[in-house]
Amino acid sequence: MSDQHEHVWRLVLHLDGCHAYQSAYSCECGATRSTTDERDPKEDPYSMVWMLPEDCERCQQLWDGMEPTHSDEIVLPA
Repeated sequence: MSDQHEHVWRLVLHLDGCHAYQSAYSCECGATRSTTDERDPKEDPYSMVWMLPEDCERCQQLWDGMEPTHSDEIVLPA
């Protein structure tokens, strides 16, 4: 793969859960990317529509102000 390659990410999967959502992408070069984000009621109050604080401990923690986690991982082809 050239050092000049700029990835063009194509969404191949999106999953929504009560307190988090995840997206998976692929690039024509064979690289993959996975992002996971927890919902942030402070930043986006609408995200509370998805949350189930009475059924999910993590939803309750985020509802109460705990910082959400985020990840963005790229795996390059061998």
